[in-house]
This record gives sequence, structure tokens and C-alpha cells, in this order.
Amino acid sequence: AMSTSTSSHMTVKKCSCLLVEKVVIVILFILCHCLAIHIPIFDQEINETDLLLKNYTIPLFNQESDETNLLRQNHDTINGKPNVILIIIDDLGIKDLGCYNSPFHDTPHIDRLAKNGVQFLNAYASHPKCVPSRVGIFSGRFPARFGSPKTKRGMSQFGYKNAEKCYKESFRSSSLIPVYNFTSLGDAFKIHGYNTGYVGKWHLRNKAIRQGSPKGHGFDDTIGVCNAGSVDSHFFPFGKKKIDRPPNLTGASKGDYLTDQLTKESIQLLKKYRKYPRKPFFLVLSHYAVHTPLEAKREYVEKYLRKRKQLKRPVDQGKFDNGEHYRISQDNAVYAAMVQSVDDSVGKIRDKLRELKIEEKTIIVFTSDNGGQSSAEDNGTIDNKATSNAPYRHGKRWLYEGGIRVPLIIFDPRQNQIKSTLSKYPTINTDIYPTLLHLAGLPLRPNDHIDGRSIVPGMDIHSNIRFTSRPFFWFEPIGKVEPFASILLKNWKFVEFKRGKKRRLELYNLANDPYESREVKNKNPIVTKSLSGQLEAWKRTWVNDDDFKNNCFYFKPKGPVKTPFQKPFQNPNKKPSQKPIQNSFHCSTTPFPSPQQVKKSIPQIPSILHISEKNNNMFSSQTLSRNPSVVPSGSPLNRPSYDPRFLPSKILIKNPSGV
Repeated sequence: AMSTSTSSHMTVKKCSCLLVEKVVIVILFILCHCLAIHIPIFDQEINETDLLLKNYTIPLFNQESDETNLLRQNHDTINGKPNVILIIIDDLGIKDLGCYNSPFHDTPHIDRLAKNGVQFLNAYASHPKCVPSRVGIFSGRFPARFGSPKTKRGMSQFGYKNAEKCYKESFRSSSLIPVYNFTSLGDAFKIHGYNTGYVGKWHLRNKAIRQGSPKGHGFDDTIGVCNAGSVDSHFFPFGKKKIDRPPNLTGASKGDYLTDQLTKESIQLLKKYRKYPRKPFFLVLSHYAVHTPLEAKREYVEKYLRKRKQLKRPVDQGKFDNGEHYRISQDNAVYAAMVQSVDDSVGKIRDKLRELKIEEKTIIVFTSDNGGQSSAEDNGTIDNKATSNAPYRHGKRWLYEGGIRVPLIIFDPRQNQIKSTLSKYPTINTDIYPTLLHLAGLPLRPNDHIDGRSIVPGMDIHSNIRFTSRPFFWFEPIGKVEPFASILLKNWKFVEFKRGKKRRLELYNLANDPYESREVKNKNPIVTKSLSGQLEAWKRTWVNDDDFKNNCFYFKPKGPVKTPFQKPFQNPNKKPSQKPIQNSFHCSTTPFPSPQQVKKSIPQIPSILHISEKNNNMFSSQTLSRNPSVVPSGSPLNRPSYDPRFLPSKILIKNPSGV
């Protein structure tokens, strides 16, 4: 009996030991599993910023990795594509908003938008005038590539006779940007299933025959789009002639203000699009304000007249520069009232998005087409000038900073980490096209927006980068007293004037002199020669006239005619394929030197610029990586400028195809 009880006791003890062992093994397994998960995360040091960029990262070309496609599919399936609203204000200056330190204007709604998103401090327009700047926004290309702005002699005065003939023929029945063989910003959203709407000023029609509406560029709903670049009056009926009045403005009556009316029409479209929750929308609200004529609602004008009287400084101050007077004091009561109406518009749009419960799914981009109107060609008195861009020099029509610096605010409600960001990252409005595609998770189209780059990294991880080695170009062939051309590279800005055969050059160091008050050409001859050479080389390479000699790339196809630029269309009555144009263009012989030859013959700017760390105006050249890829040449206009493009190494993705 004793042996039996002893054996049973030992058996129970063994079972207890085995049970304890199993429990210990299970606990160890759980601990090991947890450690196996967490240790790599700590080793990789992935923070919120890295995770943000990982969600945003899309290759700069259409060659996408399987991982990127998988991420996009998961994002689209779970959350759906975001809605996008692009708000463009006409002639709004860099100093016209409270968030950009306006000393006179009240803009609480736009200021709140900036606080909720990213405010770019160094955003540029691609041209200091309305039409060519809008060409840059909707094409993603420097407007000079399309011969914009137009002149009496056109491009032929610069030796591009064949190109000019092609443009006149192909644009005759469309607009100031191509309809055929080209995908504009609206097209890019439409072909990916977006509802698309355009409200307000378009100004890209062919004025001679009054044709070419946003409908030809991917926008299904168009409201308030007329031939005019400005209206005769901002109050009903808005125009003396019926043909120049914004059409489709339902319910407008005597006393109605155009800015308010366009906002109402935009809200109606938002309600319409809300009925299709599974289909996102892309809406452009392009106000005719704050372009002249200077007219505003009486209650706001009276408010700013009272505010003007309380100013403890002189009003209506001006400065004479390069043959024109321009305003340097911001105290125009009527113009301030117009700005506040625009601010109200932004507030109403956001309120409606909140009411429709789609604010958290809607990206809002706010910008202007060029600098504020601080002077006029009639050179009248200062009191009739709209605004001041001071301390920046001059304004609209000028290639000085006051004419090309514009406000740019991007609000993306999906990313809380980037709220209230003040980004120093330099950008130009040709970047809006690829940036919107990037934010929406759509594939980029480098064959189309060849001068645009996504600035999504500049919204966060590169927001403190002030200067890059990517050049910005401006070209103004009309040229009365305005600058003729300009290039901005790193912290150097080179400006070229031309009156007849006379040519005057200016150089500014924006790191030390952001307001262009000290011309330093004689002190920096190497930099001057380099930038002058790069600007001239760019003028020779953005169009090769021989490519247009016997073939106009932008003609409407008349059947399955093979060209060296593209595959023939299956249906000649339809627009081009939704897929980006492949690189099938074969470059013809050009009388100009090759990019490599030009590069060797021009002194290069030093790669490291010694600038005080206090201003944080430059980053080490070691953080830059040469872009090994060349933009595909989908058309004769896709020939890249010879100057190498640089991008921060962290967002550089080499094109796997080697193109």
C-alpha cells in the first residue's frame, strides 16, 4: 500500500513538473515572439515621419514596384481615393494673406487652412501673367514650351517657324494647351474615375474663335467659364456683352457678387458629387477675384476704410523702379474687401465639406496664378494700384520676386503629422500637377508634366530645405519694360532684360538679399556666365524646330497615320489613350550643340555655397544625389534642358527601364 501511494505521489509530481515546463515553454514562446516582432522595429528606428513618407512614396516614374502597387490597392480598397479641390485666386499677392504676414487684410479662414496643413514659403508661379501661368498649372510644363504668352510674330521671331505653324493649326480649334496627344491635369483625374468639375475663370481658350473650354481637358461640369480673362464687373450681370459674361450661374440677380455666386455653384457641385460616395471628385474653383476691376461689397469696404484711418503710417506709398511706379504700402480698402470675400469663400467650402461629412476625405490646395497687381502699364497714380508685395520687389508682369512669388497651401486631412508646417521647400506651379496625382495615389505622368516634380516630401521631411539644385526657368517674349527671361538655381537668381538689341543682365543672391535690392553681377562673374549660358542653352533646347518640319505632333489625328511620336489611334474622333505616351520619339539631328557639349563649355556654379548656418539657407551638397534618369521624350517638346536635375537622395528612385 505504501509503495502504491509513493508511486502515485511521484506520478502526480512528474505531471506537475511537466505542466510547469509546458507553461514555461509557452511563456517563453510568447516572449520570444514578442521580441521577434519588436526588436527589428527598434533596430530600424522607424518614426512617424518615416511611416508618413512610406505611405506617400510613389516612384517618380510609372515603373512601380509590386510593393507600391500592393500598398495602393490596399489604400484604395479600405479608404478609397481622396477628393481633391484646387482653389486658384487671380492676381493674389504673396503678402495678401494674414498667414503670409499681411499688415492690412483679414483672412481668418485661409489662415486656419494653413494652420491645418502645409504653408509653402517659397512657392513660385511659372509666369508673372495669368494665361501662361495657368498653362503651367494645367500642363505641368514651363509655358514657353507651348509658345506662351503669344506675340504678334510668335515663336518665329526666335527661329521656331515650323513649331509656330504647328501650334497655330493644332490650337486653332482647341485652346492654349493641346487637346490631342497630351494629357492635362483634368484629364489625368478623369481617366482614373474621378468626377471632374471646373468653376470660374479658365482663360485658356483660343480668343480669336472663342473656343476651347475645360470640357476639352477632362472637366465634365463647367460653370461660369467665359472667354474673358476678367469680368466687366464683379456685380450682376458681370459683363456688358452676353458673350463675356460667366454662363450657367443659376439664380444670380441684381446685387449678387460674383465671388459669392461662384462659391454657391461650387457647393452645388459638392452636393451633386456627394450622391456618389464611391466615386471621388476633382473640383477646381478659379475665382475671377481679386483681378480688376476693383469692386467689393459695401460692408467690407466700409470696414477697411475705418481700418485705414486708424493706421499710424503714411498710406498710398509708392516707389519708382525700372520706369514704373509700384505700390509699397498695403492699404487699399476696396482690394482688402475683395480679399476678404475670397476668404469667406474658402470658409464656406470647408463648412459644406464638414456638413457633408467628407472633410476628412478631401485634399484642398490653395494658390494664386501670379504676384499681386502693384503697378500697371498705364503707370497711373499709386492709389489705383491694387496691392503691395513689399518688401518683395514689383508685382504682376515682372520677373522680380513680387511678380512670381505666390501663396501655396496644401491641406491633407489624412496626415495629422504635417499640420501647421511652414515649408521652406522651393516649388513652382508646374509642380501642382504631379503633386496632386501623388497625394491622390494616382500614377505620375512624366511624359506630360515634364517640368513638374511632386513636392510631397517638401511637405514634411524636406520642409527645411531652402535651396535645391533644380533650376526654375521663366521666359517673357513680349517684353516692354518687363524682364525678358530669368533662371533661379540654388540661391542665385539671374535676370535678363532686353529692349531691341540692348541687353541688360542682373544677378541676385537670394540667400543674403531675398528682396533683390543689391545687384551682384560684377562681383560674381563666374556665376553670371554660368547662369547666362544655362538660360540660353535652355532656350535652344526646349523646342527643336526641325521636329515640326513635316509633322505636327498636336494635330488632330485623321485616321491610323503612323508618326515618329506615337502609335496611331484606333478611333480618330477620340482623345489619346489613357495610358502615358511611350518613349517612341526618335530625336532628329539638331544644329545646336548637344547638352554634353554645352555643359562643358559653360563654367559651373560651385556645388557648395558658403552661407551662414544662422539663416539655414542651404544644405550640404552631400545630401544631394544626381538623378540618373532622363525624362522620357514623348514629344518634341519633351526634350529636357541640358542642366542636370537634382533631387534629395531619399526620394530619388531610378527608372528601372533605364530611359
